Amino acid sequence: MIPALIRRGGGAIVNIASVAAFNATAGSASYSVSKAGVVALTRAIANRYGESGVRSNCICPGWVRTPMSEQEMFDRAAVEGTSIEREFQVVAARNALGRVADPAEVASVAAFLASPDASFITGASIVVDGGARTPATARAM
Repeated sequence: MIPALIRRGGGAIVNIASVAAFNATAGSASYSVSKAGVVALTRAIANRYGESGVRSNCICPGWVRTPMSEQEMFDRAAVEGTSIEREFQVVAARNALGRVADPAEVASVAAFLASPDASFITGASIVVDGGARTPATARAM
């Protein structure tokens, strides 16, 4: 895709990683390493192809209501003897906004990064986690 972007005078790449790239947990080594690789690839592309007009940025979402997170909450609920909704409440309470994201909220960030409004942003990793990684709320984890 990069050669095609260069031929047309540039463009934007928006990769999706995860906050797991920065906060590996027990049992998530493969997932965390793969997401950290996406962050590193994003920066390498930005550095290598920026002068050709190609911007590369990355979104690192926290909890988003998706089929993948639904399955994880299902698994947690089975272990804890609770419900999926209760497990979503538990993780939501760990961030400043007190909720998980809707997929459209992450899509809005992607649309911004792909737009001309973000024309001077490249090599960035944007954390979209409702404030879960802020010091005041990190203590609650």
